[in-house]
Amino acid sequence: MKRLVCEKALQRDGQTRENSGLANYWRGLFNCISVVIINLDLMNWMVYILKCSDGTFYTGISNNLKARIEKHNSGKGAKYTKPRRPVNLVYSEICSDKSSSLKREMQIKKLSRQKKIDLIDARNFSTT
Repeated sequence: MKRLVCEKALQRDGQTRENSGLANYWRGLFNCISVVIINLDLMNWMVYILKCSDGTFYTGISNNLKARIEKHNSGKGAKYTKPRRPVNLVYSEICSDKSSSLKREMQIKKLSRQKKIDLIDARNFSTT
């Protein structure tokens, strides 16, 4: 996959491996690999807040947010959200690893409802 990404990057720049020169090819390859790794890292662990159908908030963590929200809405997520479907994402925050996302989740869970609303509003999500 990394090679394909790099080939596309070279094509985008109007070059191929053959006419870009060996140094440019390897530099491009390194840059593409770095971009792929960075993008994968950004998709690791997240803290999220869902607004349930009864107006309550649910806070959780996931390394695949889209799939996790689908699980909540299918009734296979947390016990708390099962009778409160559908749920909507109102806040998400990227964390560096699972440990930091768990710590952040606990910080958010300890906030009052109004402080959670303030946090959500600060990120320009809507609580309505």
